[in-house]
Amino acid sequence: MKTFSKLENKIFGMCPTEGCIKKKSNGKWGIISNKTGKFWNANYDSEEEAHKGLEAYFVNKTFSSKDEMDLITIECNDTEGSLLKLLKCIQECGNAGHSFTIVVDPEEIENLDKRKFGWDGDGSDKIMNIESTKINSESKFKVGNMRMKMNW
Repeated sequence: MKTFSKLENKIFGMCPTEGCIKKKSNGKWGIISNKTGKFWNANYDSEEEAHKGLEAYFVNKTFSSKDEMDLITIECNDTEGSLLKLLKCIQECGNAGHSFTIVVDPEEIENLDKRKFGWDGDGSDKIMNIESTKINSESKFKVGNMRMKMNW
């Protein structure tokens, strides 16, 4: 494990540079604390289970049962998958605890402040799930009719 200076510890924490999930000497998988540099008490049967445990820790840390969550639905033509890639990039960077500013069309100077959006990755902003499903106009029409029937 790399040794960090006190300043680096404040910035990067005590996780090894290659990641916080490692195989323990007992053959189980574990998570190394970013604060202490030591393994958590939990033992996981697989690396995937350890990743789920770490994710659950951060979800519980930033989202309590009293909080509200937004469900945002976007219907679009994303022929090259650019919007999906953008959202996944925001999820990956932000959910790791990184805060940043997202700027739409930064070359256009006029009204630039209206196209800047802050993402509080080390605070309350988190993307829990991203799903992408292809639908055709016929299935959309059926879903729309079902909604109408339910609303009557």
